[in-house]
Amino acid sequence: MVKRALKNDLIGEKEAIRQRKQQTTDFQFAGGKKELSSNIVDELFHCDTLPNDANTDGLPYLPGLAQFIMSVMHRTRSSLSSLALALFYLTRLKQIHPFCRGSHGSGHRLVLAALIVASKYLYDDTFNNKAWSSVSSGLYSLEEVNQMEIELLFFLKYQLWVTESSWVAFL
Repeated sequence: MVKRALKNDLIGEKEAIRQRKQQTTDFQFAGGKKELSSNIVDELFHCDTLPNDANTDGLPYLPGLAQFIMSVMHRTRSSLSSLALALFYLTRLKQIHPFCRGSHGSGHRLVLAALIVASKYLYDDTFNNKAWSSVSSGLYSLEEVNQMEIELLFFLKYQLWVTESSWVAFL
């Protein structure tokens, strides 16, 4: 009886270790995607980016976009599906408004808003905007987060549904 209990404990521990390894692998995979994600946003919107140590003309300090994405993804434990859908929404935004360009900080705002919308679209039980404001490392107030979400939805014309063919084309 004790031997069977020990065996079950060992099996349970092995499963827990396997799950932790998978989570670590997923996180490392997501970490590798942060650079790609920031490059996509920069390519789409040509946001003005400054070196991390630059603070010229009174512009607020912002972490690098890749670091910001990684931080938000880590703190919210967002899935890669959420990140992929967020990038899809940003690509769609550019298709709807081809002449829009970013400015200093636009990339951070766009990514955060797109992650919020994607997470809310994919999952019934997700963070509220107060939590998203908090995970943005104090860069944005609750009012700003609310405004970013509303504006993104408006400029996407509330078209959040993704057809299989448009998803496959995006990937």
